Amino acid sequence: MNLPDYDFTMVSKLFKKSEISTSDIADKAYSLWKKQEYEDAAILFCEAARRMQQESLSKGSHHGEAMNYYIRAAFNFNQAGKYSIAEPMLYEALKYDWPSFLPNDVHMVEWAYSYLLYNAETKSKKEFEILFNEAIQHCNRVGRHFPSIHPQQEALLQIALNLDALECIRHIMNAIQSRKPISRAVKLLLKQAAEKSQLFS
Repeated sequence: MNLPDYDFTMVSKLFKKSEISTSDIADKAYSLWKKQEYEDAAILFCEAARRMQQESLSKGSHHGEAMNYYIRAAFNFNQAGKYSIAEPMLYEALKYDWPSFLPNDVHMVEWAYSYLLYNAETKSKKEFEILFNEAIQHCNRVGRHFPSIHPQQEALLQIALNLDALECIRHIMNAIQSRKPISRAVKLLLKQAAEKSQLFS
């Protein structure tokens, strides 16, 4: 894990006690994430990852839980707009062997690709399409069908529509149409996608 430079000193003032456990730090990070205090949450997740890695190394065990904190730090840096910090962390997390070491958290692969794709909207249609296809292939290898997480499906479909990325639009439409039930708002989005798909077919 390549942790970014971060200042834990300032964030440590959020704690009322001097003895702070890794669990305390992680719990506070999750709390701040829910409150949308993303940068502070990211720093706490980094510190939790660092400590968990050290604890695992001292016990001679694999530091799987450290990666869980690490990837959540990346998510929060991304949501804080710190893309230059978040993206290298997301790519590193994608190299991790989630099925072998954290099989219950394999969906983190899908989350990581979704954040990278959100960022790709401001780059280019081609970059979005290349990354989208990579996400499909990688998720297939770890037993996931991309995209399968509902809020991400809608967000990615909207981006694909904005970019006129037709193959991506069709792929996401197929994923959403397998859902039951489908909300009215999502049906309207699917209608918009179908119209664009037909327009350019």
